[in-house]
Amino acid sequence: MMAKIKTVFTHIFVWLAYVTIAISAYGYKKSNLDDYIYEIFFSYLQSALLFYAIVFIPLKKYWSQKKYITSLILILVIVAISIGSRFLFAYVISIKLFGVKVSALSLAIDEQMLAYLNQTATFLIAASLFWYKDSRAQLEKELAKQIAENADREKLELELDVLRAQINPHFLMNSLDILRQESAKTDPNVSQGITWFMKVLDAGICPPDPDGKVPLEVETDAILGIINIYERRFHDLQVDCKIEIVNSENLRIQPHVLLPFVENAFKYGDYRDSNQKLEIHLKVKDAQIKLHVFNKKSDRKIHNSNGIGLKYVKRHLESGYPDKHDIKIDETEETYSVNLSINVC
Repeated sequence: MMAKIKTVFTHIFVWLAYVTIAISAYGYKKSNLDDYIYEIFFSYLQSALLFYAIVFIPLKKYWSQKKYITSLILILVIVAISIGSRFLFAYVISIKLFGVKVSALSLAIDEQMLAYLNQTATFLIAASLFWYKDSRAQLEKELAKQIAENADREKLELELDVLRAQINPHFLMNSLDILRQESAKTDPNVSQGITWFMKVLDAGICPPDPDGKVPLEVETDAILGIINIYERRFHDLQVDCKIEIVNSENLRIQPHVLLPFVENAFKYGDYRDSNQKLEIHLKVKDAQIKLHVFNKKSDRKIHNSNGIGLKYVKRHLESGYPDKHDIKIDETEETYSVNLSINVC
């Protein structure tokens, strides 16, 4: 409601400003000031009616609906009515009702017609420009609303996916810890495997701390956990893993900014080719993180998964580290590599 009131007052102000400028530009004589103001008032009142009639009837109602012929016919009708009303005002209404002869009567009919056409054309162009600008603004507003609705829908779908897949993390971790302790007595190797599996799960399903971050160790342990699990599955695993952490043992980072790249390398990569090993190089010094992941593409069939996609990771990086990260992805027909640097300070 307030927006509509503001718009009305804005239009009134613009018209008053325009009329004031017109009076100042064309000048007037003090002797006929009253008649001049009277004539200007009715002249621009007709112009205003022409302006809004064209905007709201042929343009907004029909041109916007791509009914161009109807719109053009209505514009011609409104223009004809406007010019006719000016003659009617000059020759009948002003004289008969108000007893005032307007200055246009001093001109020949053809000169009057030319003046009226010129004024009508001016406001016809102004109405068209106003409608175009207003339509663009309305379109941008609707587009922004649609983008916001789509974003909310995507967020809701993501939350629903999380809820569908969610298992109580504490229950799961506690259950695995019981199995880890029991298997340690009979098979330490299995117990160690469960330990690494728990580290991967911890990074994936356990919520971050109240500040929205997790210790760097959570992600690095998960990376090592994935490698350990794959080593148990494939004894000929070909992975070149280097993790170097200097003066950053207590560093805290946004979750899911490192691990997904490693997960995707194992998911899509060939990790059993000794000539092109899967590379995972992570260097953390002070508050600088540099991650390099390289893999040869595998030709095995890939099943769909509900893992965290790279689009989400990129959005996560943009949100958590705006202007503080750089990511370069190089992809060929045979290889895929990621180089990520983050300044977490």
